[in-house]
Amino acid sequence: MFRKRLLVVFVGLVLILCGCNMAAVESNEQTEKGIRLYEQKAYPKALQVLQMASERDPNNDLPLYYMALIDMEYFHDYGKAIQELQQATGILADSALYWHKLGEAYYGLAEQQMLNRQKEDAGASFTACIRSEHEATKIDKYYAEAQLQEARCHVGLEDFDRAVEAYEASIRSDPTLKSSDNVTVHYKELAELYADFGFQGRAVSVLTNGLAINMNDGQLEVVLGDVLADMERYDEALAHYEAAYRFLDESGESKLYTLSAMFGAAKVNYDLARQMRARGEFRKAFDYYSEARTWFTRYADRAVTEAEKIRRAGALLKIKEINEIMKEENI
Repeated sequence: MFRKRLLVVFVGLVLILCGCNMAAVESNEQTEKGIRLYEQKAYPKALQVLQMASERDPNNDLPLYYMALIDMEYFHDYGKAIQELQQATGILADSALYWHKLGEAYYGLAEQQMLNRQKEDAGASFTACIRSEHEATKIDKYYAEAQLQEARCHVGLEDFDRAVEAYEASIRSDPTLKSSDNVTVHYKELAELYADFGFQGRAVSVLTNGLAINMNDGQLEVVLGDVLADMERYDEALAHYEAAYRFLDESGESKLYTLSAMFGAAKVNYDLARQMRARGEFRKAFDYYSEARTWFTRYADRAVTEAEKIRRAGALLKIKEINEIMKEENI
């Protein structure tokens, strides 16, 4: 009798263990299917499959991670993504990636709250973002993406000194860190932050250092051209716009920045022409006006999107103005 009871208990334990293992196996299979669907950008179907995977094995962290990615990238539901990533970090607390993505989700939520004028709520979300990124860098102290995201959250809180520190830490961790549009993003954002507050010299230094390491970053060249143009260092700005155009046009990268390089080169040539004309150096003025017209025309021919509508209209007016000046003054 005792042996029969022992056998029943043993069989029951085996069935329970087999059931648990079967659940884990099925969850892993569903997770793999969900990831494939995610990579194919079939987001709603991927989310459905991943939810089933998570329900089948609540200790499986991976479906939660991919569910959060879909909720952020496709649905822009950052609140739900936060819940999923909190669950994932609860299962796998030593994943720097999960903590970093949780920070990104809080940042996305904060931006939405700022758009809705919920400034206090946004402040809390920016602060939660910083806490999450700190957890990521506790695990991996050279996690450049986490340091970059922390910097952005400090900017959101208008804590600019700490933002600068976080940007610099990100640069030290990985000076070649690229964004999805292939720009060395921490150099760019740090330089823009300096420029916004009138520290153009520091912005130039940051961008020069960035280009010394990332020599083919046409987008950094454009930003450096913008800063130098604001400083009225036109000849230097023109050299950087032209370098940016050559690289971006040949590589086929970022149409937006290629257009910005063309427009920047046109504007700088136009400003130089006006300077030469004011000095009575009409031959030089003619050359710069001719170059400006060429660049404005090149830009207008390519700037066909709605986003470029206003700037393109300005370029066409400049072409007309240049034609009239050169005709009237015979230069």
